[in-house]
Amino acid sequence: MIYTLDQQFDVFRYYFGSFDIKKPLKNPLRKDTTPKCYFNIKNDKLIFIDWAFIPTHLDCIEYVNRLYNLGDRLQSINKINRDLKYTDKTKGNFSNSVMEESKQAPLITYNKTIITEDKPVYSVIEKSLEDFEIDYWLKFNISINTLNKYEIRPVKYVLKDKVINYSASKYNPIFGYYENNELFKIYNPLGSRFFKWRTIKALLEGYSKLEYNTNVCFITSSLKDTMCLYELGFDAFNLPSENSYKILLPVIEQLFNKFEYIYVYLNNDNTGKEYSKLLTLEIDQRLQYINNPSFLKETDPSDIIKNLGKDYLLEIIDEKLNRDQIKLVQINGK
Repeated sequence: MIYTLDQQFDVFRYYFGSFDIKKPLKNPLRKDTTPKCYFNIKNDKLIFIDWAFIPTHLDCIEYVNRLYNLGDRLQSINKINRDLKYTDKTKGNFSNSVMEESKQAPLITYNKTIITEDKPVYSVIEKSLEDFEIDYWLKFNISINTLNKYEIRPVKYVLKDKVINYSASKYNPIFGYYENNELFKIYNPLGSRFFKWRTIKALLEGYSKLEYNTNVCFITSSLKDTMCLYELGFDAFNLPSENSYKILLPVIEQLFNKFEYIYVYLNNDNTGKEYSKLLTLEIDQRLQYINNPSFLKETDPSDIIKNLGKDYLLEIIDEKLNRDQIKLVQINGK
């Protein structure tokens, strides 16, 4: 037997607080500053959905598991039954006594089918590269050769569930990001914040393109920043978003086998600083921290190049390496 829908609401309200279905909320399981999460009902299950969290869909049992770091769903069930006193037949025909460890039959059973919600499918119709698109990237010192290396392609139309959703123009370029010819992100740099990004698949962007040119690697917050650093001869890759740092964890040891020094170079705003500190102070203290000087309005490496020039960005990096007494060693230097 599983928790009834009413009981699932009770459980979430007990541990999460009050909420309305599909109303934007913050996720208390992570540092979340923007309310984009929501509750929805799918196949008689109440699900908390956060596309920036892993897992993206949590039922009430998994939510309690993550909230208290209990280790498994069985311990979550025990806690829920104790806290909400689900111990008699009026609450779902449960046993008269709360289960202790595995000595008694479980109070409830559950299936392990992954619960998913229908998500819009985005695709693109590509076009040939035009001068205005080349000019856009040249502002950041990014050449056509680098665009080809990182599989950046111009887009004419963005489709949502096979229907045209929006289109590119001379004043509104759109680009598809690919990994081995598979579209993983759509970038609309001059569009509104609601249309700027469409992530089809989260991955470490640029990671497969590392050339191991030096003993230093940079982790940035966008593929544009990654390409800017590549143009200057550095190895770099980026997180799919600053709060998606967990995707980095499985490759940290592999990175330190290849590089002596790894710098986290995220945006110099509140979010970037927060996740830079999280990565370098809590996740792995071998990771080091670099950001743009606080007196600059430019928050990321690409804006430094666009507004102040590539030499200014090189000065920022050289100054940081010198301060840390790190000698940049060319291995397969360009």
